[in-house]
Amino acid sequence: MNVVQYTKTDSLKAEIVWTLKVICSNYGYKSCENNSKGFAVMFPDSDMAKNYHCGERKTSYLATFGIAAHFSSLPRQKVKAESEYVLLFESLNHEMQDKQLDIHVRLWNDDRVRTSEFLGHSAATGLQERLDPIVCDFGHQKLLQLSMDGPNVNWKLYKSIQEQIEKMTTRRILQNGSCGRHILHNAFRICCEAAGWGVEDFLSSLYNLFRDAPARREDFKQVTGSDTLPLMFCKHRWLENIVAERAITLMPHVRDYCEAATTKKVTCPTNSSLTAVQKAAQDPIFVAKLHFFLMCARLVEPFLKLYQTDKPMLPFLAKDMCTLIKTLMEKFIKPEVLFRRKKKKAASLSSLVKINVDDKSHWVDLSKVGIGFAAERLLLKSWHCN
Repeated sequence: MNVVQYTKTDSLKAEIVWTLKVICSNYGYKSCENNSKGFAVMFPDSDMAKNYHCGERKTSYLATFGIAAHFSSLPRQKVKAESEYVLLFESLNHEMQDKQLDIHVRLWNDDRVRTSEFLGHSAATGLQERLDPIVCDFGHQKLLQLSMDGPNVNWKLYKSIQEQIEKMTTRRILQNGSCGRHILHNAFRICCEAAGWGVEDFLSSLYNLFRDAPARREDFKQVTGSDTLPLMFCKHRWLENIVAERAITLMPHVRDYCEAATTKKVTCPTNSSLTAVQKAAQDPIFVAKLHFFLMCARLVEPFLKLYQTDKPMLPFLAKDMCTLIKTLMEKFIKPEVLFRRKKKKAASLSSLVKINVDDKSHWVDLSKVGIGFAAERLLLKSWHCN
């Protein structure tokens, strides 16, 4: 009869394997209680199974202080072995009434280290206190760039870390600005607000008018005979063309519903959402405004989607941004201003941003402003009707 001897190392391996199974299968630690009795029954010829003891507390300890620490150290070792790294930190996400700061470390081979910090105060000094241990661990000399979005507190943090790196290593980290997608999206949103048309308020109010209101949805279906309802729109998020497209489709039904609510044929809601929707419904050219909004959004949205990626897109940023800005400016700026007269070459990005768009002498004639085929057709139809 062969007797198989087992050691503490073999027992520890078995406990680690079982702990990994608990983690991967999302078992609760409580499910590990008294499992040694089951193993002894399943493997009666195994002395290891008879002497296996890994209950709730031991499994939790192995997972938290053993396995987690080991796997966390592996990517950190990779970062320390690289010659350069980029430190990224995401916007403060409010989760569970705590401010969550997501920190990423990116390498040339796209490996990453991810961690999260929960903050009370989110001032620049507090953010730096959370980032300093990571930079010290990986090395100040290896930090190539600090990637971030655009809030002022982040710029203050960037300046502070830049001064710290320059003082310790006599070098400066790469400065390529903040998140271009945030800047472009905010610029589009500010332009919509400056127009004073209330397009974004209308899209938000149209959805909120029927959200969590089954009686209003029933009245809408009864008046219009349509089962199609508005989609959710959030002006603080990325542009969504499908929301504006749905609103354009529903506009005749929205006018019918507003008329029915005003004449008391259905229950008239008493909230600010109905006021915003009624104001838009009474505007005879509001659909044309929606089409113009949609045209501009379709020009901007591909850029936002293209650069919402982990791929190294920085070398293409200037060219794509130049193309986008020039396309938008061609809608109302004279061609001779956009193009160099002598060389007949397209203007560079630096020359485009220097053009004074407030100078009326640079504008094309009002009849030549590019507002899109759909908006132009609706304006002509409205003009002929009047």
